[in-house]
Amino acid sequence: MSSLVQGFERGSNLILESNKAFNRMLYHLHQELEFTIPVEDTFEVLRCFIRLYEQMYHLGLPYTLFEVRFTPKRERTLIGAGRGRRRTWIDLVCNDSQGFEQYYVAADNLIKEIGARPHLGKFCETFDEEDLASLHRGSFTTFMNLVEQHDPDRKFANDFTRRLLGREAPISGHRA
Repeated sequence: MSSLVQGFERGSNLILESNKAFNRMLYHLHQELEFTIPVEDTFEVLRCFIRLYEQMYHLGLPYTLFEVRFTPKRERTLIGAGRGRRRTWIDLVCNDSQGFEQYYVAADNLIKEIGARPHLGKFCETFDEEDLASLHRGSFTTFMNLVEQHDPDRKFANDFTRRLLGREAPISGHRA
């Protein structure tokens, strides 16, 4: 698939059915940035991220795929990216050559600006507790209350969860 995409001119569009488009080799060390937006904002938001990529292309960015999927309203999670309404999932997939980090940081900033929800299992390096609390409001509070109830000593905390959830492990067995 990548050789086909590399043969296209810059600025061209390629649209394929999902069973043909998403067949790509994923290596164990790769990075993706994925987020959700309300379905009605799909085309406007896609244009913003394409424009951002085109503005940064002179920095030597690798080619990028924009995978777009849709899901119905979901209520199974408290801080999941797809919670609460029909969502469009946009996955920005750069090849792993140098330069994608710059685009992902700029994309993270744009995601925050438009109020999109990041997929927490993928690149979301600039997000923190304040961002998640703002995006998920009462659901984030409920989630944090469950964390406090089920892991009061923060045994399952790590650098990633401390950045996103903002709660440090207690000192000497005392709760924070």
